[in-house]
Parts: sequence; C-alpha cells; structure tokens
Amino acid sequence: MSGIKFSGNRLRTCLLGEFERALELAGPVPRCIVDAGGYIGLVAILFAKRFPSARIICLEPSSDNFRVAARNCACFPNISVFHVALGGKRGTAVLRDRQTGEWGFTIAPVAAGEEYDELEMVGVISVRELMSEHNIESIDVLKLDVEGGEFEVLNDATDWLKVCKLLIVELHERIRPGVTAVYERATKGRIEVHADGEKRLSVLPVRGADY
Repeated sequence: MSGIKFSGNRLRTCLLGEFERALELAGPVPRCIVDAGGYIGLVAILFAKRFPSARIICLEPSSDNFRVAARNCACFPNISVFHVALGGKRGTAVLRDRQTGEWGFTIAPVAAGEEYDELEMVGVISVRELMSEHNIESIDVLKLDVEGGEFEVLNDATDWLKVCKLLIVELHERIRPGVTAVYERATKGRIEVHADGEKRLSVLPVRGADY
C-alpha cells in the first residue's frame, strides 16, 4: 500500500491476528469506530478494509506520526485522521517520548527518575467532546491505546461508556499505577470478553447476544 511507513513488529501483529477477536465482536456492520492512539493508521486501515461502510475517526497526538497516518489513510474515504490526543477533558498537554519507540509517546505524567524527552504541545479532547463535535450518538468500537492516558479517559467514562458497544483498551499499569482499578470500576456491569496481557475487550451487554 503506497505511502505506508512499515514498522515491522507493529504491522506483523496487526496482520497476525492481534485484533481478530475485536473484528469479530465489532461486526457485522459497525457505524462508528474511534481509533485513539492511531500511530500511523495501521489499525484504522485494518478496520476500514473489514468495514468499508463504517465511519472511522483516527486520533494521533504526534505530529510526525499524524502526517504518516494521514498519508496512509488518504485512499480510504471512510477514515478521518485528526492531530489530537484523547484525554479526560479539553486542553493541551506535553507529548513525551519515554524512549520506548515512536509508538510509545505519551501525555501521561512521567514517574520520578524516568528519562524522557519533551516533544511538543498537543491538543487534548475528551470522548464526550469528540462525540459532540462530530455528531456521534454512539460508538460501536473505541480502540484506546494511549500509553497511560487511558487513566484520565476511563476516569471520565460514566456517561459515554453507556453508548460504547466495544471497548478495546491497552492498560499501561507500569506507566500509570492504578489504571487497572480505574478500568474495572468504569466497566462494571459490562462483559469482559478477552483479557490478554495489556489488551482488554469490554462489551456492552445485549440481551440474547452470544460472546
């Protein structure tokens, strides 16, 4: 695919089934998919190819990654890419490099003694604000891979999780201690379909559904 910036392990894990269970749960015809922490657009493209009629919103805070994601996704008319971070409330934050690679940039606070580089100031938006700005009534899939920023997102999830059918989240306890407890509190009453290391799949209960 012309323009894609291949990053070996990340691309291979997408292609080798990292999201296969999520793709099954998202079907058959999701209307709105949000990819927060979109990196260079690989997962957005994966969903776009499986669900060409879905509206896909890809959010990426890094300017460099955003530019690559925008190029990679340009040939998919159902993907919109935005240079913004998902957080608990609207504002700005410092994007930091934790020395873990270009897919590991974070707006989360850095623990004392941890080495990092400050990259740039980025805009931040909450899920509810995103839904309001883009006239979204419900989210069929929210993929949340924001390197510790999920703490604030999930801590502000009392209303929007009620209209989020599938939550795909990577919990970075090593970056934000306590985030697992925040996730479990936020998703109480939902169905945990899959938990594999950092990745968790949480589904809004639907009567008669077989998970």
